[in-house]
Amino acid sequence: MVEPRSPGVNVFSRYKLPRLGLLVLGTLAARRGYDVSVLIEERTGVDASLVAQADLLCISCTTSTAPAAYDLAYKARMAGVPVILGGPHPTFLPEEGLEYATSPDRPLEIIRRPGRPSWQRYRGKQKNEAPG
Repeated sequence: MVEPRSPGVNVFSRYKLPRLGLLVLGTLAARRGYDVSVLIEERTGVDASLVAQADLLCISCTTSTAPAAYDLAYKARMAGVPVILGGPHPTFLPEEGLEYATSPDRPLEIIRRPGRPSWQRYRGKQKNEAPG
């Protein structure tokens, strides 16, 4: 799970506070038995090799971080990693996310509105469909 770095000076520049969405969703996934890493790019950076090894990449973005999110999503998808976009920007402009981060052979998922209920439904569905 990745929260991209905001470009330039913004409300989060002075105090490096992450938005809580990915931390909550990562905790929920970990409690269900998934191995989860939450990367807040502003604080830790994003290791491209870690992203390329992921089974799934979830990116939360605001309008200011959308270009970085779309770039990261594209790179992950080209490495064969499925991507889910969420956050305020994809909630209001899902078509834009699909336009920038999708290729014909690799569809992209977008979670709109509050992520917790959608994430629980999505991961529950995926886990129930898994063999064994």
